[in-house]
This record gives sequence, structure tokens and C-alpha cells, in this order.
Amino acid sequence: MLAHLIVSVAFAADCVNKEFDQCGGQGFAGDTCCPLYDNCTTVNTFYSQCQPKDLCLVPEFGQCDGVDKTGKAWDPKKKCCPDSFHCEFQSKYYSQCKPNPPTPGKCAQAYEQCGGKDSDGNPWGTKDEEKTCCIPGYHCAVSVKDPVYYSGCDPDPICTNPRYGQCDGQDADGNPWTKDFGHDKCCPSGFKCVYESQYYSQCKLNTTKTAVKLVPGMHEVRAEVAEVVSTCR
Repeated sequence: MLAHLIVSVAFAADCVNKEFDQCGGQGFAGDTCCPLYDNCTTVNTFYSQCQPKDLCLVPEFGQCDGVDKTGKAWDPKKKCCPDSFHCEFQSKYYSQCKPNPPTPGKCAQAYEQCGGKDSDGNPWGTKDEEKTCCIPGYHCAVSVKDPVYYSGCDPDPICTNPRYGQCDGQDADGNPWTKDFGHDKCCPSGFKCVYESQYYSQCKLNTTKTAVKLVPGMHEVRAEVAEVVSTCR
């Protein structure tokens, strides 16, 4: 028994897979191990992934306690909220992930200025009191009417996909990841949809600095320097 335990630990320690690497699925010929701090989680028939054991797959403003649509007690695995959010009790049937209270003096409040130029014509943020970040649940959006002089803290678009959640491919029932089957291809603010295979794409942290512009009649457009790039393949 001890020998088996030692071999198992050594195998996991020598695992070539990293966090969020594929570890299984029909037709998969690679390594099926995961780091010790991860589980090999089945996403669908064709894709399993090394995911953190404590990964919270509840979206921003999503349900975090109460009962489900069938009246059953809420899944214990979904009694969590993403970073900077907390589970707020609404009733015995429903609790919701809401943004944490803002840190006083650190970021601009809802709908306050966060970019552009100040009253002296200097770039916003030149003065200590000019805050260039927004409280959780809001993002700094460039004004459509006055893009050079004003950016304000607008509410984040509500995305049904959680941080590190699936955003394209196939669901657990083998259906395409489309609205027809109740799925969105969006990602929460600060994350982008990264293609892994034809069966799975995942919302991963966007490490590229982007400026968010709101275009009338369209969804968010994330404009990078000198080019516009898609956030999902």
C-alpha cells in the first residue's frame, strides 16, 4: 500500500501536463496525469482538462446558493464566487455573487471618470486624485461621443460564462456551444476566449493590455495598439 502511494505521488510529481492542459478525452493520445493540485476534469466526451481543485465556475453575478430550477438544494461545488465578488443572500431560494465593497480611495466609483484628459488638458491620471481603475463589476470604457477627453466606469457586460469556464466547442451532451443550446461565447471582463481544440475553448486571463470601446449597436470592441484582434478563435 505504501509502495503504491509513493509510486502514485512520484508519477504525479513527474507529470508533464501543466494546469489547464488536456488530460483526456476520446481519441486523446497524450499524458492523462495532472499536477497534484489539479483534477483531471471531464468537460465533454472529447476533452478533459487539468483544472484546479478549488476552481470556482460560477460567473460574475451568478447564483451561489439556494435551490436550482428543479427545487433541489444548490450544488455545493457552486457555492462560491469569483475573485472580488461575494455571495449575498437574497432569500432561502436564491443567493447571488455581488461585487465586494470598493477599497476607499483606490479606484473610481461607478460612472466616474477613469481616463481621457483632465481640466488642464493633461492625460487623466496625471494628478494623484485622478483614478484610472474602476471598482469591481465596472470597466473603464472610452466614450463614443468624446473618445479623446473622456472615459468612464461603465458596468461590465454580464457574461454567463465564468472565469476559466468554457466558451466554445461542445458541451457535455455533445451539442455545439451555441445559444441554441443555452451557451454564450463571451468571457468575463479581463479574460479572453482561447481555442484549445474543436471540442473546447476556455476563458483565460487576458495578459494583453487592451482599450475597451463601446460601439453603438455592437458588443464590446477590444482595440489593441494599431490593430483590432478577436478575443476568441
